[in-house]
Amino acid sequence: GAIEIGAKLFMVLTPTSLDYDIIPFNFTDILLLRYLMDTADAEQTVNDFNSINEESMLNWSFASQIKKFIKRFVSDPYKDEEREWMNRFIEKYNIRLKTKFLELRQLIE
Repeated sequence: GAIEIGAKLFMVLTPTSLDYDIIPFNFTDILLLRYLMDTADAEQTVNDFNSINEESMLNWSFASQIKKFIKRFVSDPYKDEEREWMNRFIEKYNIRLKTKFLELRQLIE
């Protein structure tokens, strides 16, 4: 499940000089990373988001959470380290980012 996967992905250590930074993820980040890694398909990702969102009573919009994810890790990151980490992640898993997010968008519109 998402929580199981989440526990495995929640903290990622990134080397910066001699110490490590921890990149915190919310549940949507974890679901999206799992989807990008092809551990879950688009439909499962949307279903898991909806289940967690309803159970937690956050009332988040998946579309807006995806936009925040893209802004944070791709288009306008707060820290360069987050963009660098995402670039390594995309390369490691051979991810076609635009294709993956278009697939998700079709399901949530």
